Amino acid sequence: MKRAVLSRAVAAVLCVAAVWLSVATAPSASATPGCSVSNSSPVTGGYAVDLYCDGYYHRAVASTLGEANAEAYALAQLSANTGKKCSSSSHRWITGGYVVDLYCDGYYHTAAAANLTLASYEARALAALSAATGKKCTGSSQRSISGGYVIDLYCDGYYHTAAGDTLTDATAESRALAQLAVNTGKKCTGSSQRSISGGYVVDLYCDGHYHTAAATYLTTASYEARALAILGVTTGKECTYASQRSVTGGYVVDLYCGGDYHSAAGTTLTEAMVESRALAQLAANTGKRCTYASHRAVSGGYSVDLYCAGVYHTAVGSTVTDASRWARALA
Repeated sequence: MKRAVLSRAVAAVLCVAAVWLSVATAPSASATPGCSVSNSSPVTGGYAVDLYCDGYYHRAVASTLGEANAEAYALAQLSANTGKKCSSSSHRWITGGYVVDLYCDGYYHTAAAANLTLASYEARALAALSAATGKKCTGSSQRSISGGYVIDLYCDGYYHTAAGDTLTDATAESRALAQLAVNTGKKCTGSSQRSISGGYVVDLYCDGHYHTAAATYLTTASYEARALAILGVTTGKECTYASQRSVTGGYVVDLYCGGDYHSAAGTTLTEAMVESRALAQLAANTGKRCTYASHRAVSGGYSVDLYCAGVYHTAVGSTVTDASRWARALA
């Protein structure tokens, strides 16, 4: 349960585009003029709904009839808003979920996810990305690996490859990489991933730089690697994970950034990685270079020493992560 909650929480923050893609809210009547459901039927993994709008059938599939209906209306809304006409042409079961092929004006936007509803959503998200930016993307392949899945998203001659705990997470992360390329021009692809003590490491290759990150789960490691790529875009500070080690109460992660090491301690590998990235951001914002020096157990929790330009900032907290955050706040 904890893993599932984390996966959903991470998936909620993966998108870097300000594009509204909700499947939960039916569009207004004015947004879908002249539309009527012509057919609904059970299909493998769920249901299909055919929505007829002004001479075009928007066919959608989803896990439940209600979700298929909402997805069909979302396709009609996309057409009304952008002129892009889409219809689900096929879908199929694969290991870990489903693949949906969405046909839009001569191009297939294919996406994989853990269930039929999410696969349809992700395919439509690719169509919306194309409508908004002109970037045409389709999921070209997927494969299972230790700890999760890898998705290869093909966009205009470039593969944005990403890993995640689930097919849904991997697909959403690959789409986030495509959006990053649109927003900043920085093209990134996941080159490799591996398990380590306490979690996973993901190597993200971006225009000559490797942004490597470690985290407790594969999805969060992919997110953290992309966060480092974004840090490079926004600050010019190119950072990559160097090493990690187990310590009393948690982990220490060493983050290397252009000659500086920003090491940080956390209760989990993810929290140590997040803290090290926060120290890199602090250095980019203020010029103050800080790194973990030591920590120890104290009554009720832990004490962490953070070394910043000749000064030690010591703080306490109930957990190693809490103490690290307070030490950074003192810096």
